[in-house]
Amino acid sequence: CKRLLYFTKRYENPMLHDFVLLLMNTGCRSSELLKLTWDNVFLDQNYFVVRNSLSKNSKTVHKPINADSYLAFRRLRQMHPNAKYVFYNPETCTHYRSFRKGFKLAVERSRIGDLRIHDLRHTFASILVQRGVPIYEVSTLLGHSDTRITQRYAHFSPKHLHDAVRVLPSFLG
Repeated sequence: CKRLLYFTKRYENPMLHDFVLLLMNTGCRSSELLKLTWDNVFLDQNYFVVRNSLSKNSKTVHKPINADSYLAFRRLRQMHPNAKYVFYNPETCTHYRSFRKGFKLAVERSRIGDLRIHDLRHTFASILVQRGVPIYEVSTLLGHSDTRITQRYAHFSPKHLHDAVRVLPSFLG
């Protein structure tokens, strides 16, 4: 993640870095961030809202903002203080449609292998699960209606599974 972020800073559009950073820290789908408007961002209360019209399953999701996300939102607001959209494109006077080109270039330059933008959503979920966040909470953060959907995203590391069985008591005496 750090390597990818390093190379996103070297792209011509400074918004790419904050776009990738927010994907990593919120678990949002690309389209949810690209269409996000400032009237749905509440920095003073540390959350933003993905409205049902923007989410895949037509569900409104309240997303908490951590420290990295807060700084990203502040930088984006300073770039275009009067814009409607968080990822405002001054050339089209609307939101950016995609950061695919810049993302692909950053991935190539970072030499981290094959990576799609949507993989950052998987990364978000996997990291949370590996750090002990209950699957229900991860599911809620992703806006899933069923934890079985979330389990596809939440990849366990072998070390995490070893840590899980260490909590068992010794039955030998």
